Order: sequence, then C-alpha cells, then structure tokens
Amino acid sequence: MGKRLFIQLYCAKTGESITLPLNPETTDISNSKEVKTYNILDYGEVSVRGGKKLKRLTLTNIFPDSNTYFALLASLVRQLDYKAYSLQETVDMINRWVDDDEIIRVIISGHLNAEFTIENHVSRIRETTSDLGYTIDLVEYKNPEEQPEPYVPEDSNMVKLKKRTIDKYVPSQITGQTGQTIYKLAKLTYGGKWQELADRNHITDPNITLAGQIVEMLPI
Repeated sequence: MGKRLFIQLYCAKTGESITLPLNPETTDISNSKEVKTYNILDYGEVSVRGGKKLKRLTLTNIFPDSNTYFALLASLVRQLDYKAYSLQETVDMINRWVDDDEIIRVIISGHLNAEFTIENHVSRIRETTSDLGYTIDLVEYKNPEEQPEPYVPEDSNMVKLKKRTIDKYVPSQITGQTGQTIYKLAKLTYGGKWQELADRNHITDPNITLAGQIVEMLPI
C-alpha cells in the first residue's frame, strides 16, 4: 500500500488549517493557456495563444462524523494550536473562508503548494449517515500588484521604441540611431512595411545607416 497523500488547506490570515480526513480519489490540477481561434479568409482557421490561465482545482469526498475512525486522520489548527477534528467546526471554517474571500494555501504533498480562493463550497447531506459530502472548487490566486516589472534599460532607445509600439504609439518623427537602418526601424516599429517607410523618406538603400537623420514615421 502506498503512502497516504497529504492534503492541507491553510489560511495565513486567520492561522487556521485543516488536513483532509478523506482525500479525493483523484485530483486534477490544470495547467493551460488561453487559445483563441480565428477564421482567415482564403486560409482557414488559425490559433493564437494567449496568456497562462489560472489553475483550477476541485476537491470532493466526505467529511466524516467527528466520532468515527476517519476523524483520527484529520487535524484542525488555529493559531498554531492543534485541535481534535470536528465536522461542524470544519464546515463552519470553510464557509467563513468563502464568505470573507480568504486566500487559502493548498498543499498536496509532492504535487502542489500554491494560493487559491474558494469559488464554491457544496455540502451534501445524506439521509442515512451523519457524514457530510463536500465539493470545494478553488481558483488560483494571483495578485497583479506583485508581478515584477519588466526590465527596461534607461539608455536603450531601441527598447523604448519597442515599448511604444506595444502601446500603439509612434511619434511623427524620430532621430535615427547609430547602426539603425530603415529596414530595422520598420521591423521594430511596425513589424514590417520597410518599403513604405523608405518611400516616405526617399531612401533607396534599406541598409544605409540612419544615424542623426530625421525620419518621418508612418501613422498607425
């Protein structure tokens, strides 16, 4: 018989945690990206990958009655004080986490250690038993304010120009930099269109340096 999987839900804000007395038979941990599809005329369907989706997790089994053998497999913790497992206290604690929008750390030994919010908690009451079925749907928690800012060198005009193209802003004129050509500038700014940019500035050689030259830019 293999080692029992350890699954714990922990709320750092309240100092509360529960080790599940009976684990789900299987637990799917999603890891996916957003994919959008577009139908291009005379070409067909293409896919465009977007950002990474949040992990989603569903835990489902039963919370046993407090007086059963299975209750010995669980433990409640409050502010580092261990307590005997209690069915009612466990259900009340999880419902309070839902109501208060608490951030919950889910630990699945050797497989997962991440923060989630509880999207849904369902208790299933059975007529012939005092055990209580449960389903807990969780969504990965990400705080956008904690995401690191991309590094942009202060003295890099090329990087700054690329950042402006992401914001869909291009100035009407720019001063060419050392080593910059009309081909490189067009590719960096528009992703192409070097011929249009060259024609606008009466440039016939796409490889000639633009150092110090005022370049009339194309409108977005």
